[in-house]
Amino acid sequence: ATVPGILGLLAKEFVAGIAVANVFAWPAAWLVVKRWLGGFAYRATPSVWTLLAAGGLALAMALLSVAWRSMRAARANPVESLRYE
Repeated sequence: ATVPGILGLLAKEFVAGIAVANVFAWPAAWLVVKRWLGGFAYRATPSVWTLLAAGGLALAMALLSVAWRSMRAARANPVESLRYE
C-alpha cells in the first residue's frame, strides 16, 4: 500500500467518528450554552458558527495527529521492527 492510501483509509475512519460525535454533541452543547448565557444580565445568543468552528478544530487536530503518526509508521523500515521481534 502507498503512504497516501494508508493515510486516506485512516483519515476516513476518524472523520466518520468525529462527525458522529459532533452530531450527538452539538444539540447538548447548544442547550447548555444557551441556558448558561441566558443567566447573564446582558443576554447573548449562541451562534451556530461557534459549534461549527469547534467541530472543525476537533477534526483538524485529529487529522493532524493521525497523519503524523501514520506517516511515521508508513515510512518506517519493516526490517528494523522485525529485527527486534
